[in-house]
Amino acid sequence: MTRAFLISLAVLVAGCAAPPPTDADLASTSFRAFTQLQSLGWRGLAAQRRYDDAARLIHRYLELNLDDLEPWQVSVLQFHEAQMLACGGDNAGAIALLPASRIIPQPEGLAIDWNAMVDAVEAFLEKDRDRLLAAQSKIDLRGDSPANRIEKERVAQLVANFGRPYQFAWRPGGNLEAGNP
Repeated sequence: MTRAFLISLAVLVAGCAAPPPTDADLASTSFRAFTQLQSLGWRGLAAQRRYDDAARLIHRYLELNLDDLEPWQVSVLQFHEAQMLACGGDNAGAIALLPASRIIPQPEGLAIDWNAMVDAVEAFLEKDRDRLLAAQSKIDLRGDSPANRIEKERVAQLVANFGRPYQFAWRPGGNLEAGNP
């Protein structure tokens, strides 16, 4: 293929990108669809490395749906907004959101230690290796459920990439359309 053809193809594909969702679209999208499906939520933008757009979309979704969301759902969305801010290089903005992303109290029987994961991300962004390793230890103690194995892998990525920008440590992992967190 010629270079001119590839450039023309890239311009054509870029012009075919889906328009951003309207407020009406966001207000009618379920929490599950918004958080899990690339085609309906922020994950598609993140997959394209459009982290600032993903963070803005999460923020707007929260504004439009706050009255209909459970407190834990708000926490999850704030956590993902913080992650997207950090991937985009806004560590201060991410750190400011993380305290509100903790779930207090955590529900009994939760397969993961959600707050330890929040602690791990916060420690990574604050460059506090000891606190990151302490959060990793808490997650390791939680067991080997499939969900906790994913969390262990994600925290291991934080440890392995300590000192680097967050986007190098954040991995969306797997097939997002299949529902991976």
